[in-house]
Amino acid sequence: MNPNAYPFTTRRQIVERVESDPSFAGECIAILQDRHDRRAAAAGESMGWMASHASTATKLAARLASGEATEKDRAEAAKLAGRYSKQLARVFRERELAARPELGAQAAVFGVGSGGEAQPTPGTRTPGKSEEQPAPAKRRGRPKGSKNKPGEAPKPSGRRSRR
Repeated sequence: MNPNAYPFTTRRQIVERVESDPSFAGECIAILQDRHDRRAAAAGESMGWMASHASTATKLAARLASGEATEKDRAEAAKLAGRYSKQLARVFRERELAARPELGAQAAVFGVGSGGEAQPTPGTRTPGKSEEQPAPAKRRGRPKGSKNKPGEAPKPSGRRSRR
């Protein structure tokens, strides 16, 4: 457990462990590859490789899974997994919550996970607001007073034009 009473695996802990333990780095690469594959299949999933890393990381994950990875591949895996520590922290937190549901209350304290309590969704209305007032319509087009506006732009205040 951390000194600040945060019960879950932190990003810093993941980065430190990835740098020191090549087998953990391989596990992290496998997790990220699985998330990337699920993202391609499901529209709502937003975890996995960034587009710039996808092709390299997919090949690297295949080499690590088959056991054909060189020492250079393992070093690259550690470097790559460290960049995705935020996603990995979320995955490990979800696993810890699934294994120990009593952590749900602590998760709510730190604002992570579902926390065991129903959190309000952004689409719900607060009881004090009037439902008769619609939201103001957004202005379309160029901003008022734009210099690119056809015709005459507003004159600066306090000055006369020389004509």
